[in-house]
Amino acid sequence: TVRGDEGPGRTGLLFADDAAATIAGAVERFEALSTPPTAAACRTNAERFSPTGFRAALKREVSSLWAAPA
Repeated sequence: TVRGDEGPGRTGLLFADDAAATIAGAVERFEALSTPPTAAACRTNAERFSPTGFRAALKREVSSLWAAPA
């Protein structure tokens, strides 16, 4: 997945469709970024999908639902 939001967690840019002009515009915007995505941000984002990360997120979600009033 791509995190296109501003800031240090950005992993890329989002664009609306796959038209050549849209992709070319996204490449131009990407090349003009003052702070492009970092390898660390990309790795951190990818680690959300690791088995360990999945189990931790599932445990948090189940725990919060278990603790919620009925």
